Formats: sequence, C-alpha cells, structure tokens
Amino acid sequence: LDQMAAEGIRFTSAYCAQPICSPSRAALMTGKHPARLHITTFLPGRANAKSQKLLHPQIAMQLPLAEKTLAEHLQESYRTLEGRVADKTRSLAAQNARLATLYDMTAFLNAPNTQEELCRGFLRRLLVTTGAVAGAVRLVSREGETLHLFVEEGMPASFAAKEHCLQRSECACGEAAAKGISVVHVLGGKRNPITMTLPHCREAGFALVSAHPIAAQHQVLGVYNLFHREAREIGSEERHMLDSLGQHLGVAIESLRLVSSERELAIAGERNLLAQELHDSIAQALAFLNLQVQMLRKALAADEAD
Repeated sequence: LDQMAAEGIRFTSAYCAQPICSPSRAALMTGKHPARLHITTFLPGRANAKSQKLLHPQIAMQLPLAEKTLAEHLQESYRTLEGRVADKTRSLAAQNARLATLYDMTAFLNAPNTQEELCRGFLRRLLVTTGAVAGAVRLVSREGETLHLFVEEGMPASFAAKEHCLQRSECACGEAAAKGISVVHVLGGKRNPITMTLPHCREAGFALVSAHPIAAQHQVLGVYNLFHREAREIGSEERHMLDSLGQHLGVAIESLRLVSSERELAIAGERNLLAQELHDSIAQALAFLNLQVQMLRKALAADEAD
C-alpha cells in the first residue's frame, strides 16, 4: 500500500453522497443525488415499525434503465470526441479568418486613399474573402432619394448600366439602404424573394445576392453588394462580420468627406480673406483718388479766381 501511495495518486479527501451502500453506489454510477434516483436506503429496504415516527419513503428497487451511467457518458464522449474536435477546429479556423479579414480591412481603410480607391480596394478584398464573383458599392445621393453605383468589380457591363441609379426603396439594395439592415436573397429558391422587384440580378445569372448597409454615426451612406453564382448559406457570424465591415467603410468615407469639407472651408476662408484685403486696398485707392480730385478742383478754382 505504501508503495502504491508513493508511486501513484493518493486521495486524502472524499465525498460520499449517502453513508449507505445502495444509495452511495447509485450516486457514484450516475453522478446524481440519491433522492433524485429514489434510492435513499439499502435495497430492498426495511419495513416500517410501529415505534418510528416517520414512514420510510417509497424507493426504487433498482437503478432505472433510462438512467445513463458515468461510464456510458464517457463512452459516448469518446465516440464523438474526434468529430467535436474537428468541428471546433473548423470553427476556430473560420473565426481566425474573420479576424484576419477585419485586421487587414481596418489597416487598408486607415491608409491614405481617395474615395474611389478606398471603395475599389474594399470590394477586391471582400471578393477574395467571400468567394463572390462580383461586387458593387452604391452611395446615397445628397438628396437621399437615390442610390448611385459608385464602383463595381466583376459586374457585366449591361447589368451595371441597368443598375446605375436606383430609388432608395427599390429592390433589395433600396431596402437595405432604407431600413439600414442586411438583406440576403437566394435567387435559385422555390419562391421568389418578395423585395427583389427588379429582374436584373436573375437575368445576370446570379444565384445569391446580398446587400449590406454602409453606415457611420447612425446614418446610412449607401450599401455594398456581393453577387454569387452559386447559392450558399451566409451564417450569422459571417453576416455580423460583413455588417461590421460596412460600418468600417462608412467611417472611412465619412472621414474623407470631413477632410474634403475642411479643405473646402479652408479654401473659402482664404478666398474671403483675399477678397477682404482686395476690398480694403481698392477702398483705400478710391479714397486717395477722391482726395486728389478734390485738391485738383480746389487748385483749378483758385487759378480761375486769379
């Protein structure tokens, strides 16, 4: 015993569910309290005596067959362990890929670019990440009533011409812009999507189209589209990533617009300053000429008097 204790694992503390043979064995086999198994005393139990004040509870005469023992749970866990590990590995790989996409896109959007370069680079990266064959960025007009196709990648020329300008509430793109929500439609389904009021996507041969809002500070600036030739499922985590990327793009576009507005204000301020200086200079010159004219008039009047 001493050798076993020295070379193995020695347990100095233990817990017993109930200090009676049958209940303790039932608890050890199932991991449940004896009261839940209705085995609270040794089997087959003892009869009630006239001297006792409380009656014995009714007990089960055996461990119910429906109860799973710890050994069965472990056996089932070992049987499905490989599959669960594979699923978890795939989940972690997908999560790492989404994080890498977010990091790469954030770095790109923070780099100095024009608005067109920003949107085009955004689309190209998304096409590689999502496997889409085409994409588009549509921006809301100043009046807020229409969506204009700003940049596109992989779209057929005829399709781009038809989709150049859309009403804000028209088709899936308009719905995404009007409500500020993502819209995903499978065009190859049995039932046609209710909000797909235009046939252009179906005519172009796309099986899946998604529209995601481009927003900044609770304001929808536009939407971006992803077009797939084959229908596939877009999970909640992927949709959340696409929505987050739309917000990042919206912040980048809004920052460019603010920089442009600041530049325009600075130019307007310089023009106003130059105009004010020119006005003052002209006013001084006119005042000097006025004095010269008055002096000449006085001189002419004096000569005539002589």
